[in-house]
Amino acid sequence: MAKLLSSASSHELLAPPPAVSLPVVDLPLSHDEVRRAILDAGKELGFFLVVNHGVPEHAMRDMEAVCEEFFRLPVLDVAPFYSDDRRKLNRLFSGTTFNTSGDKYWLDCLRLASTFPVGDSKNHWPDKPQGLREVVETFFLLTRGVGMELLRLLSEGMGLHPDYFDGALSCVPGLQVSYKGDWINVEPMPNAFVVNFGLQLELMHQ
Repeated sequence: MAKLLSSASSHELLAPPPAVSLPVVDLPLSHDEVRRAILDAGKELGFFLVVNHGVPEHAMRDMEAVCEEFFRLPVLDVAPFYSDDRRKLNRLFSGTTFNTSGDKYWLDCLRLASTFPVGDSKNHWPDKPQGLREVVETFFLLTRGVGMELLRLLSEGMGLHPDYFDGALSCVPGLQVSYKGDWINVEPMPNAFVVNFGLQLELMHQ
């Protein structure tokens, strides 16, 4: 529990690195302009800012406020969610950072997992502070819509069908196998495991 009681304020803060201005993608622009801006940003930095995205400012402020309130809760209220087990979908954990002089500081992070639609997923989220589940659910739905729109534009820019990334990614071809000099797609099958014989069995067969 020592990590829960620690914060960056008790350590010397690291000097901020040089700032860089990220490309800005303005969603109300024309379809072609937005698509081109996303592709250009991906080629240059891999990061970009999205403005005029349609997420209400009050939803963003509510999300910020409820997160700040969560991290101000007494330790005993948040302790049940603390875990070092990365397999846990919903957990509070501490991220550490080192600078070149060897100084170390950490900050606490809260990860919340969700299905879509959210449904019963939110029942596994913290119930404190009051309203956290409702605020996070609203923010998730709004930002997911923006994310899917960006993916559709990116898909078009890459020459793919706009809905290429829609739906469950686990149900589309992703694995390829080298067969007779060609790479061929492995057709997915629901509720089945893919078994790879691997190099060791190939060598044993030889």
